[in-house]
Amino acid sequence: MSNAAVSQSELVSELLIHAQRNHQKALQVLGDFAFMNFKIVKDHPNLTEILHALTSLDAERTNDFDHVLSQLIEINIHDELVYDSLTTWVVKHYDSRTSDKKLGSCFAQSIRELIDKPLLHKLITRWLISDERILAAAYRDLIGHLWVHGVKQPVFAQDILDTLTADDFKYLARRLIGWTFHEEALLSLTFSLLNTKEAQQRTFGWVFALLVNEVGRNYPQATLETIQEKLNSVSPEVKQLLEKVQLELLAYTEAIKQLPIRHEFHPPIPMRIRHAVALKKAREQREATDKANEKSIWQQLCTTIPLKAGTGSFSLFQGKISDINRLSLFSISSSLPAQYVVDPLNDEIKNLGLRAAKRGDQ
Repeated sequence: MSNAAVSQSELVSELLIHAQRNHQKALQVLGDFAFMNFKIVKDHPNLTEILHALTSLDAERTNDFDHVLSQLIEINIHDELVYDSLTTWVVKHYDSRTSDKKLGSCFAQSIRELIDKPLLHKLITRWLISDERILAAAYRDLIGHLWVHGVKQPVFAQDILDTLTADDFKYLARRLIGWTFHEEALLSLTFSLLNTKEAQQRTFGWVFALLVNEVGRNYPQATLETIQEKLNSVSPEVKQLLEKVQLELLAYTEAIKQLPIRHEFHPPIPMRIRHAVALKKAREQREATDKANEKSIWQQLCTTIPLKAGTGSFSLFQGKISDINRLSLFSISSSLPAQYVVDPLNDEIKNLGLRAAKRGDQ
């Protein structure tokens, strides 16, 4: 039927009748039809109904749906429909505790296409300001997925910020702190609150409170560095605000320096010494294992041939040696909030309260 629907458009309605949530195979057929015939589907009069039906696909069956959404994002003519589709799917299916239902694994292609698109900013802003708790959890997943793939400075959508009230900003600030766990994203989103109309009256107070009492206390050095970078390219009003924040944070960091250093914060043992200790322990473990195996039957039956490892690898196929693949170091790091390190229990209690906050709470 899906093949015939290309030439007989009335069969699309028949596909939609069968594509119900309790009929995953029919939904997959519909998804395959949309995927294979995107040039037709993107302008089809039933496009909205097709995408709405596909939001009922289970997490492990979203490949074709993801591809169709990514293509729609690329052509940039159905942004609101894409937003509705992603949001509806999240509300129906998302489970942050189950790895196979995370946004990054179900809609990797769509998220990749969203990068540097205005729709990404709108998605972030709407999900975080939404009353649906599950959308905030999906926002956290989205920010984490973007961070891992090098997109570390998301911003709020200015056109949405322009419509928010004072209560909305209070709610947004609480959700921002409660659901954002990456230093760069937290700083970038906080500073983007300044990009709205009448910011001096509407958002300056929130930015000051966030930078001084939350972000700046958890990431003081990064906050001060970001402020210093922005001082030369902002308006006089914003510059005055940032200088005020800078003074507060410098006083705070100076007061922290005067406190005695906890044992956990003492400088770590130098890498050279740690490496030497690790080698010694490994050698001792190897010698103990060899001694224990000296009289084993297995050791007497078999011959041990030691191999020396190098810094690369190669393969042998049909008598030919492949090119050598050189090994290289790879590392990734992330900053932990200072309050989490100093007092993890109370920090988690505070964040739980912020994540559970409702609009209009005092």
